[in-house]
Amino acid sequence: MERRIAFPAFEHSVFTTCDIIFNDTFSSRINYETVFDTMEAFTVMGSYDHTKGGHIVCWDDHTMIELRPGSTVLLAAGCKQFSFTATGPGETQFLFRQYCDASIMRWLHKRGHSDGEFEQLQGSAEIAMWEEARANRGCAALGMFSQLQDLFALS
Repeated sequence: MERRIAFPAFEHSVFTTCDIIFNDTFSSRINYETVFDTMEAFTVMGSYDHTKGGHIVCWDDHTMIELRPGSTVLLAAGCKQFSFTATGPGETQFLFRQYCDASIMRWLHKRGHSDGEFEQLQGSAEIAMWEEARANRGCAALGMFSQLQDLFALS
């Protein structure tokens, strides 16, 4: 059973939220609470043999990365499926995770109002503008990422 302790991020941090995940096995996941076009930072801690277990598996990329305790990884966890391999008997691994929570970002985009408050306070024109911006946000975010043709243009 996964246990989480959530608390506000550090002062001057680029991330809005952080938590510590204690677990001896990490199931495959996509972190839907993370804004999909931002990075999530994982600092891996614990006492384990990093040559035998505790690796991060990036399922979409078909890669596995060996992580020493204390390693920090940046991952687009809102759109990438990942998991961690098990550690050995008597070993422990836990994660310090920093990310931008999607609900906080939506609250900021709606000028500090919940969904219900925003709909009550705004006229139909403002709501239509919000819906249009929301519909275009995914395409705009994808424009931030490199494409294969960009790599060939450099050579």
